[in-house]
Amino acid sequence: MTKLEALIAWARSQGASLDHRIKVESSSLGGLGIIATQDIPEDSIVLRVPQSSTYDIQTLLEYTEELKKQNEDVSKVINGVLTSISSPTETTVIRGYIWSFSILQSMGVSMDLIKPYMDILLSTEIFDVEEDLESSDSFVQWQINQKKRVIAEHTDIVRAHPELAQHLSPKDAFRLHQAVKSRVLEIPHALEGDEKYQFTTRVTLVPMLDFANHARDNNAVFDVDKETKEVILRVTRDVSKSTEICICYSPSNDMGMFFRTYGFIPSVGEYEWVLPNFNEIVNCTKNTENEDYLRMAKWLRVTPKVTLHASKEDVKVDLTESRLPLLMIPGLTYYAGWRNEKADIEEDEQDIEELIVEEEENGVILSTETAYGVVYEDAYVSVPNILEQTWEDSENGIRELVKLTIPLLTRAAEASKSADTTTLAATAIQHDTQQMRNYFRVKHELLTHLLEHSTRDFIDMISHLQ
Repeated sequence: MTKLEALIAWARSQGASLDHRIKVESSSLGGLGIIATQDIPEDSIVLRVPQSSTYDIQTLLEYTEELKKQNEDVSKVINGVLTSISSPTETTVIRGYIWSFSILQSMGVSMDLIKPYMDILLSTEIFDVEEDLESSDSFVQWQINQKKRVIAEHTDIVRAHPELAQHLSPKDAFRLHQAVKSRVLEIPHALEGDEKYQFTTRVTLVPMLDFANHARDNNAVFDVDKETKEVILRVTRDVSKSTEICICYSPSNDMGMFFRTYGFIPSVGEYEWVLPNFNEIVNCTKNTENEDYLRMAKWLRVTPKVTLHASKEDVKVDLTESRLPLLMIPGLTYYAGWRNEKADIEEDEQDIEELIVEEEENGVILSTETAYGVVYEDAYVSVPNILEQTWEDSENGIRELVKLTIPLLTRAAEASKSADTTTLAATAIQHDTQQMRNYFRVKHELLTHLLEHSTRDFIDMISHLQ
């Protein structure tokens, strides 16, 4: 019996009810999904999971109390793990329980009531990376930092309880962390005693329901049956045979939120693209040498990134929000000696020490309207009046700045795709996962669509810069 077959048999033994018209199998979206094996009419409930078979903080506490009656190691292990959580949230506490159960299972404690689900969590494919991987991709960098934090938590646990090290490896700790994070859902619960139906939500693992993949145009929703308290999966429109049944994990358009929360990005939404090798690319585009455009960007409130708005068929870029074309104004120069202009800065009632900290640590400098670190024709640049000061305030001037920005975006897109190919090659041996391939596939589709735009398209995407 496979792990999936064992899980389904276990779920049924725990009271879950699966409609005969659905099946869990490989999904075109990646991993496993819930597929219709027959036509299913609108409003059909295709899955029921008893509340007692779900895992939120309350049910995990109840399950733990039962385990304690069987083995004296349970309290020590669970208390040791939970007290080591540095920033407790519902999700990290649930993950702490799952870590504890994995340790107890390794120690030989009978975990029959949850073992099939634990096996699925431990075999869940995740977006994994090596902590020392060098990548220019901002999402990959975020994942590396997250993994470092999780490994640090694991280190704290084994430092305090060395005997647990052999029962939970750093690799399994991170896999379980990612599996829990990607599978939890916010399940509604009615508040007792209210005349009107009001509810709160609890972060919960729901076996079987967590096979439902995300789609913005979802054809199903999950809810709680008011009478039975079961978690249910209901289709919201007619579903034809062989169609995947999907729910909407979140109405957010932010692809970054999906990546940080669920470990993947959907193909539609808003992607915050951080331009790689910024100084090098801008210098190349403007035919300058060793100009510090990153610092210049801080003073001009230009972010070295753009938001890509992806629909099913096209990608648009918001140049107004990033103010990136301002950096393309000819003649702008970074003035490294601004820190010596104390008299000028104090005359404007600015604190030079605070500005030094802002330039070093902040993404943009907001405390002053004078860009002391940027000069144009030997004069400080006024951030609010930069277009007038540099004679670019006409419609034609703005259009020309947008035209100058296009080669910058082209170079950045090509550099990004090349760097990502290198990242994939570097991780292919140890972490060649479907999640990683899908992420870069979606990202590269966005960049490819961006490169297909004409100059007229880019000009139409911007209304003003100030």
